[in-house]
Amino acid sequence: MRTIRILAVLAMLSCTVNTENQLIISDDIIQIEKFPEEISKNFSKFLDYPNGTILKLSESDSGFFMLDITARNNHFIHSYSKNNQSFQSELIRKGDGPLESFSAYTIDFHDQKIMVHDFDLKKVVEINFENGKTEISEFKTDKYFNEIKYFNDSTFIATSSAPSKAKFYFINRSSMKTSFTKGSFDKIPKEIEVDQIPVFFQSIMGVNKTNNKVLNAYRWLDIIEIFDINTDQSTYLQSPQKIRNQLVRGIDGKLTLDRGNGAIECYTDIAYTDLFIYALFSGKKDTEPNAYLSNLIHIYDWKGNPIKQITTDRNIMSISVSPDNKTVYSFDIDKGEIIYFEL
Repeated sequence: MRTIRILAVLAMLSCTVNTENQLIISDDIIQIEKFPEEISKNFSKFLDYPNGTILKLSESDSGFFMLDITARNNHFIHSYSKNNQSFQSELIRKGDGPLESFSAYTIDFHDQKIMVHDFDLKKVVEINFENGKTEISEFKTDKYFNEIKYFNDSTFIATSSAPSKAKFYFINRSSMKTSFTKGSFDKIPKEIEVDQIPVFFQSIMGVNKTNNKVLNAYRWLDIIEIFDINTDQSTYLQSPQKIRNQLVRGIDGKLTLDRGNGAIECYTDIAYTDLFIYALFSGKKDTEPNAYLSNLIHIYDWKGNPIKQITTDRNIMSISVSPDNKTVYSFDIDKGEIIYFEL
């Protein structure tokens, strides 16, 4: 592994290459020059899934729970049995009523619980399988959050969709109020106003409950951030692709992403286990068709070490990984197939 430390990182320069317009997320970034191993993998069909779109799936010894963002049969969660090789149940009905979800795009698992976060309805809908029962409950938030996931039995962790310098919000499960925040976008130049933070720092969050770490994979920066909750310290990893999106000034005088020439999409999805982080990297201009699809996977460990880069034979929009790190799953939108390859 060959890495170099650079100061004042990741500059998204203006068209006039004015350094005052640089977007800075940290003054200490690890730039990955090359992954120790680069391989290619071909997907195989796991099973057909017509008339739906699987975004995430979670594997257990007995089967899978899958999040269908199109809510096939008006349900978002579908369970599949390995023994019977068939779908067994459908959970969380689509709708805007109690115990329903209208836009479930985030799913998480904790012990014998499954939750989906509904951004539009500002709530979490949870399925609890404890004591051999299936109980559904919901928790409403007082503000919009980009993502909400489990942190522990009594706390959710979230990222904000509203202007804020705070990175991570810790929400009390009982009151659904923010108990405290961790991390801060404190390297923002004065030209970058707080209300622009949700645009420049769009990210996908992951939580390692075992090691008390959180990750952000950024959409417009080719940066993986690993935040240690115990020490309040972040490790920033920049990909070998070295993306430099441009900033320009809008009519209102504020800096904004240069979308006219096509801003480059970076990380579009992640999966993670207690050992590794799997990040789906696009590298395409957002003006290109299907820029959110990718065939490149970056793998890191939670200490920030680059492990492997995988190039796949299909472009995918999401990624899931088995708990034992042996199998990668995704969904082929064009063919309506759940697909996989072995690591």
